[in-house]
Amino acid sequence: MRTFRSGRPWTRNLKVQLTSTSAAGHSYRTLREVPHRFSRSGKMMTLYLTFKTPGRYQIRFRDPSTLRWSRWQTFQVVTPSPATTKAITTVKPSVGSLHFKPPTIREPKANQAFMLAGSSVNVKVKIAHPKEFKISTEFQRKEHSRYVTFHPKASHCEGKMETPVEARLAKIGKYRVRTKINAPHSEWSVWWYFKVDKPATKLIYKVAPSLSHSKGMHRTPSGIMIK
Repeated sequence: MRTFRSGRPWTRNLKVQLTSTSAAGHSYRTLREVPHRFSRSGKMMTLYLTFKTPGRYQIRFRDPSTLRWSRWQTFQVVTPSPATTKAITTVKPSVGSLHFKPPTIREPKANQAFMLAGSSVNVKVKIAHPKEFKISTEFQRKEHSRYVTFHPKASHCEGKMETPVEARLAKIGKYRVRTKINAPHSEWSVWWYFKVDKPATKLIYKVAPSLSHSKGMHRTPSGIMIK
């Protein structure tokens, strides 16, 4: 008898599907009834499955909130050696079977305005995300009352938990950006809005130079008279 244990984020009404085959290269068949139990600790749920027959198995999960199946996880159950009194096979869930919260955009501030003083302006977007994961971003610009996706010249420096993305924008107008983790089933963040404006033009007033009170010069109501 072998016990399989798989841990994953806790979700109500989680669906599980199991298949098995007797040897590599053979087709898998669906298993209908397998002794199992669930245990929950905080936000983590652990599934325990008991197998009596050695062989190759596959398992996958479906989250009711998304109705999407995770990728198949393959594992093998073997007959324990005589010296083994208790054997437990633990499989860590693959990244493809997990669901992650979207990253958080820390900068710029919501509806922040950037000034286009020259031909372009650099807008820096700071994104906080889970450790060691890479992220993707999507930029959109408002054109004729609707937002259109475009790909600005951008550079980013990947960090462990924060990634800054710097985009070069050459047009004034309203923009928005969103981000997600580069992993299966990851969700996009909410749209983050900002705008690009031209700096206000200041009026320049010309001031006539004042005449110095030179010696021998007098002001009169009719003008200037030199003696």
